[in-house]
Parts: sequence; structure tokens; C-alpha cells
Amino acid sequence: MKADDWLLVHSAAGGWEQFVTRWSTMKGARVIGSTGSAAKVKTAQAADAAEVFLHTDAAWAEKVREIADSREVHIAIDGTGGFMLASTFSVVCPFGIVASLGQSAGPIPPVRVEELGFARSIALIQPSSIAYADDADLYRQGAEDLMQAFQNGLENPVGAEYTLTDAAKAHSDLEAGRTTGSVILTV
Repeated sequence: MKADDWLLVHSAAGGWEQFVTRWSTMKGARVIGSTGSAAKVKTAQAADAAEVFLHTDAAWAEKVREIADSREVHIAIDGTGGFMLASTFSVVCPFGIVASLGQSAGPIPPVRVEELGFARSIALIQPSSIAYADDADLYRQGAEDLMQAFQNGLENPVGAEYTLTDAAKAHSDLEAGRTTGSVILTV
């Protein structure tokens, strides 16, 4: 990602997604966010998304292209999964990247390589934080970058706290879309 790139962040009111939005805008990128409800739009806007729309809107893909200067986005981050991933491919520019990071809307249907293929050359990744953490050099560099971002003013407020004994409720609320921001468990 570089300055002036367009990013699409689905579920932009979520904790990780707000964090990505804030950090990306600090680096000069422009973020378009989607949410599942009108109540979450202001939360995503407060995280510095340039524009926010409901991903339940049938015309959301056209809105993304219109917002992104009549082009497509460079990077799309999809923590929604299910039906959303296949639709997201249509708004990513040639040689762009789609990162699949979750499946709160259900399992992702099989993806045909041809959908990414020759005309668009889109990369699909499903990164693993565990694999990243297993590489000491990558982990150290990532931690240094993160700490530097925090020193430069990056913040990410906690949206909800649950006791450890309420972990099942936290998970249920998260899956049902009843939370915004980072969800943490306390002892």
C-alpha cells in the first residue's frame, strides 16, 4: 500500500478493521468502508474511512467504483466471507489484492482461478497471523512498525469487554454483528 491508494475495508466498524482503516489513512491511503447496519456507519467514519456504505445495498460495487475516482480499489480487505468475497473481486483493479481474513457471514464458496485470471490478474491471499508470528524476524519488524505507529498517534479504542466466563456470549455477539471495535476478554 502507498499514499493515495484506495482500500476497501468490509465490516469497517469492527475492531481490527477500524485499526486497519486508521493505520492506512495515517500512511496516506484512502479507505472506503462497508458496514452491515446504518448504526455502524458513524463508527467506521470515526475511524477515518473516507466513505462508508452498507454492504447490504445491492449497488455497493458501483458506489465503490464511483468513490474511487471511477476506478477500482488497490486492496480489498474482507473479514466477512460468505457471499461477500466473490462480489469483492469486481471492485479490485488489475494487479490488486484481495485479503480474506474472516468468515463472519459464513463459509467462502470455492473460488475459480479464472475469476482472478488473465484480464484482471488479482491476487487473493488469506494471511495467517500465526505463520507471521512463527518467523522471528518478521514478527520483530512488525512489532517495531506497530509500536512506531502507536508513538505517531495510532489508537484503537476498545468497543466491548466481556469476562472470560462470558466468552461464549462475546463470540455470539461478534458473530451476530452486535459489536463494534475491539472485543476483549478480561479475567
